[in-house]
Amino acid sequence: MEMPKNENMDMGRIAITGGNGFVGQAVVTQLLDAGYRQIVVIARHASSDVAHIDGVSFVAGDLTISSDACRALAGCDAVVHLVGIIRPTSRQSFYDAHVATTENTVFAMRENGIKRLLHMSALGTRMSAVSSYHQTKWTAEQIVVKSGLDYTIIRPSLILGDQGEFTQMLDAWSQGITPPYLFMPYFGQGTLGIGRTRIAPVRVEDVAKLFQWCLDRPVSIRKIYELTGPREFTWPEFLRLYAKVRHGKVRRALGIPIWLGKILGRFPGLPFTTDQVIMAGEDNIANGEPLKVDMPDFFTRDVL
Repeated sequence: MEMPKNENMDMGRIAITGGNGFVGQAVVTQLLDAGYRQIVVIARHASSDVAHIDGVSFVAGDLTISSDACRALAGCDAVVHLVGIIRPTSRQSFYDAHVATTENTVFAMRENGIKRLLHMSALGTRMSAVSSYHQTKWTAEQIVVKSGLDYTIIRPSLILGDQGEFTQMLDAWSQGITPPYLFMPYFGQGTLGIGRTRIAPVRVEDVAKLFQWCLDRPVSIRKIYELTGPREFTWPEFLRLYAKVRHGKVRRALGIPIWLGKILGRFPGLPFTTDQVIMAGEDNIANGEPLKVDMPDFFTRDVL
């Protein structure tokens, strides 16, 4: 059963950076369902999916530019910072997307007198991280922690949802309509690519729900929550079950050794990078105790 909302809470004007993205659209929907009616979506380009909904306004802005950030956040009461990328491009690096946007968001919040910040990081983020993705996520987290703001950091695991790139890739593999066609690949440990890595994917709707719950509940201030779905799998277990449940197909899951994936990831044109291979070889499971203590009624639904 979902906890009742705080009826005395002043909902205010909520800015969502990256609000027209995969997670951002889910957060917008969740906040609207919870009764928020002053939502500001901030992104480089407008999206017809969210920009014309009653209660939602759009502000164009590049958060790697501090003046854009200050202008975009003017008049807001809280910020949900979701900007992030899973692989760098020639136009945007991990540093740009994760560190620079966070620095400028924090700066703009101070300039505009905004105290409440909800920040999306990623499970696996830590000081000793090997991947560049997690390293820049860690740097961004430290900016938030040291900001003096009333922050909450959420670290979700792999996020599944119909509009998500990862889910669409899984669907295509399950149906054999994209390479490698004959099997569902994963990066595994050892010489033969054995699938020992543990994962616990979470639904995008549950990620959005946690952002809304934290926004409504002061107990979440200055906390870091790790979020996964309710079940743990190895990669081959998950891939085989996904194909069977979602598409009624029995598909083989075949491991590619991590050492080989790291080499292949250096070549352009492949659908993965060395950084992604490193992350795929790490366990992606959570310490859920802080969330259970602070919000014992919060629950996540099965992803399959």
